[in-house]
Amino acid sequence: GKFIRINFDAHGYIAGANIETYLLEKSRSVRQAAGERTFHFCYQMMAGADEAMKRELLLSDVTGYKFITNGNVTLPGVIDAEEYLITMEAFETMGLSHDEVLSVHRIISACLHFGNFQFMENRTEQAELPDQSVAEKICHLLNISVTEFVRGLLSPRLKVGRE
Repeated sequence: GKFIRINFDAHGYIAGANIETYLLEKSRSVRQAAGERTFHFCYQMMAGADEAMKRELLLSDVTGYKFITNGNVTLPGVIDAEEYLITMEAFETMGLSHDEVLSVHRIISACLHFGNFQFMENRTEQAELPDQSVAEKICHLLNISVTEFVRGLLSPRLKVGRE
């Protein structure tokens, strides 16, 4: 992946930028070793979003999400709620609208919920969802059809050749 650091002057204009290349280990996105965390914004949002926002994002306690509870949830010297406020200020500085910021929150929340999917295999060796509540939450957050989402998730279609 690439990380782009944009530097601003005192007037808010871009003064320069640095691009850093890094290796993003996909395994760290969904499972962390002891002492590691996944994406910091997940923890910031869980600690800093107010209760109304958490209700809107269908979020519960931080321990309820498999993607973020395998690693060390807290870091010494890091106060996630304060970091969340700094991130919100950065969104404002960048000129993101309220709807755009809400969309970021909804996508991150949907990703957290996605980690809670449980699948089972039926007699025809086809995957099934024993409970659609996680799919319903994700689809509500992303404003997409539950039926189409579940169909695409459980019965993917491959396009081969000129099909």
